[in-house]
Amino acid sequence: MANSGNMICPACGTFQPKAEECTQCGVIIAKAQAQKAAVEEPAAQANDKSKGGSSSLLAGVAIAAALLVGGWYFWPSGESAPRPPVQPKTQIEKVAAYNAQMAAQIQQTDALTKLRTLRTKLYLMDEKGVVPPSNEEGLHALVEKGLLKQDEITDPWGHDFAYRLEEGIQGQGSRHYQVYVYSAGPDGIPGNKDDIGDGEK
Repeated sequence: MANSGNMICPACGTFQPKAEECTQCGVIIAKAQAQKAAVEEPAAQANDKSKGGSSSLLAGVAIAAALLVGGWYFWPSGESAPRPPVQPKTQIEKVAAYNAQMAAQIQQTDALTKLRTLRTKLYLMDEKGVVPPSNEEGLHALVEKGLLKQDEITDPWGHDFAYRLEEGIQGQGSRHYQVYVYSAGPDGIPGNKDDIGDGEK
């Protein structure tokens, strides 16, 4: 059956005026067009589906990312879930914690050193016959008399060393004094676990 209209040969691309068979390559034009359409149409449909699926997937990924960045995600019940756990300490935080620990150890060592020096001076005063101050007077009495300096009775945390005097009677009626000095530690409250002494309290 002759083709009534002008067409282009799908095989060689030449214009064929009202010809059923291509005068250039001899291909039956109508048959070639049908074969070309049979190949191109399924490919086009598959491409459309692929684009649609990719768009849906990308949209889903974008929504999930937005929710995670915002810190929101949901349990099946619809209630918001707790936020992720706190991350481990960074290297800077670890170094800061180590430095704080070392500083505390240095202060404790400084307190013990000052206590040894203070006890030595109190012992020498006793050897010279200086009567130690009462519990009410405390170490400030020795500062007022010029026998000690304020810095010598102050611990590294800025608190006065705790002072306690115990009196007793030795043989032949002589009086005996026992002096205890120690640091109340960082909190400045004597009598708890952070007190610092040098074997005597």
